[in-house]
Amino acid sequence: IGPGSFFGELSVIDGLPRSAHIIALQPSVVGVIPQEAAREIFYKLPATAEAMMRHLTELVRNLSSYRALLAIPNAQQRVYALLQQMGRRMPGGLTVIQNPPKQQEVAIMINTSRETVSRAVAHLVSMGILEKDYRRLIVRDPQRLRTLALHQVPEPPPSLRSGEPSSL
Repeated sequence: IGPGSFFGELSVIDGLPRSAHIIALQPSVVGVIPQEAAREIFYKLPATAEAMMRHLTELVRNLSSYRALLAIPNAQQRVYALLQQMGRRMPGGLTVIQNPPKQQEVAIMINTSRETVSRAVAHLVSMGILEKDYRRLIVRDPQRLRTLALHQVPEPPPSLRSGEPSSL
């Protein structure tokens, strides 16, 4: 989650234990709102209730999209689809993946090996679709990435199969 974000909202609503756990990757300031106070805010302020409904709607849509991604039978294509989903259009039109997860984390997320992730990313870089930059990936050709994510693609050339970059 990013600055200004929150977690634990489902527990506030249904009273069950929180299912999310977080680890700060950089120095952070965290606030805690007791459940009863949060429930009162959710239920008594219409603007807050609407914002929470929008948040939960976005969460359900993202989870549905992620579930569809996991149904893709080709592991390389799952990498492309995940990267395509992670890209955010920035002011000025550049599509960027800020603070991308490590290759092993991506592999766990999409049920494949780190080596497959490494090969897929190297393939995208060699095709000029993706560019590695300090703590981000720049999607230079979002349309081609989308096409690769949507359609079965051949294996990368043998020269890319042996390369093992350590991070996305």
